[in-house]
Amino acid sequence: MSNLSISARILVSFLIIIMLSFAPVIVFVVFGYQISIISVFAILIAIISIAAILSTYVSRTIVTPLRQLIACKKEIAKGNIAIHADIKSKDEMGQNANALNEVLRLMNEVHNRFAVMKQHVNDGKTHYQMEESDLEGIYRDIIADSNNILVDYVRTLDYITESYVYIDKDMKVMHANLAARKLNGTENLDWDHIVGSHIDEFVSADISILVTKSFNELR
Repeated sequence: MSNLSISARILVSFLIIIMLSFAPVIVFVVFGYQISIISVFAILIAIISIAAILSTYVSRTIVTPLRQLIACKKEIAKGNIAIHADIKSKDEMGQNANALNEVLRLMNEVHNRFAVMKQHVNDGKTHYQMEESDLEGIYRDIIADSNNILVDYVRTLDYITESYVYIDKDMKVMHANLAARKLNGTENLDWDHIVGSHIDEFVSADISILVTKSFNELR
């Protein structure tokens, strides 16, 4: 019965309860006054027990999973995507849970990729691009648009004719625009060779001393 759809399960349960409700009448018609009061009570107790078992079964297989799905969706509405709908049935409830879990998996995947991108950008690797080819629909669009925003940001810096070099607290290069890279002949180098290098390695000694002095004054 667990493999039946929800509507089929409800229909079967309803038919069983209807049949059981007519059982005392059928017994009385067949046996008349030959049946004892004790037997009648026994039949009634059996009917009530079976009805209670059916009610529990319907509640366990329909109501409880439905409440779990509602609770999961309320958590998602609050912004919590670190959840999972643990419903193993193969009926509509199970299919609904599987679909919800897939949505949560994709949301977590996009969230994790943004976290990695943020770390790369903080490290000065502004040329980093998130993988998008394995995603579809709106998820792929979000990643692609974010990659394009970062590309446009880097291009905007490169269009500035003045030299700009961004350094971290350890005086290491986080980003340098095209004008700055042309100034010291590193415009053709791979970006990973530039990011993380000390300011002394990137600019001339007199400029490096001036930058260090200004940086210490700011601190």
